[in-house]
Amino acid sequence: MAEVCQVGPFFGFFLGQSRPRSRQAHERAMSAPDPAGGPSLSGPPSAGPQPAASDRLTQIQDCVGKLSELLYTAIGVLQRDAPLVALNNSIPITAWTEEQTKKNEAAVSVLSSEISTDIVQTCKVIDFLIDKLPGVGLTEDEQLDNLAQLERESDLVGDEMERGILEADDACRNQEDHKVHFRHNQLDLMAYDWSQ
Repeated sequence: MAEVCQVGPFFGFFLGQSRPRSRQAHERAMSAPDPAGGPSLSGPPSAGPQPAASDRLTQIQDCVGKLSELLYTAIGVLQRDAPLVALNNSIPITAWTEEQTKKNEAAVSVLSSEISTDIVQTCKVIDFLIDKLPGVGLTEDEQLDNLAQLERESDLVGDEMERGILEADDACRNQEDHKVHFRHNQLDLMAYDWSQ
């Protein structure tokens, strides 16, 4: 998929390239303790970089998976680090210090900038892959003809495979017959009175 097009730093990581700055920022944001003292936010399980996809549909599915992971992470971090809002003016917010609030705002600003760039680039990759799907530029009749041809080829291959299975079954039966015949001969030889 590297030959497909230039991708963002986060998507480059997905393709097995060097670890990007935005992925590191993502991991820092995800592992940073909640300023309010709660547990850190953990994203969905990630399988790490995957081998190159074998076809366009798999590549599109992988891109959509990465896009959902990016959106999940961005929304989760923004939700976790959102500034606290006082519901009653007579009760002050004391969960975060002013320094923690400023630090959070700076981290969220950097993360949202990087992830938004990666989201846009991932969407561009998806659009590019969709445009490269076979048959996208064909008319409906041409696509139907192409599908009919592929179905005929599939039927031929299926018939050939079925013949191969039947030949293998025959060979197995012949081998079993030979084993039975050999065993009968062996038993006959054992039962033969050699003293005569």
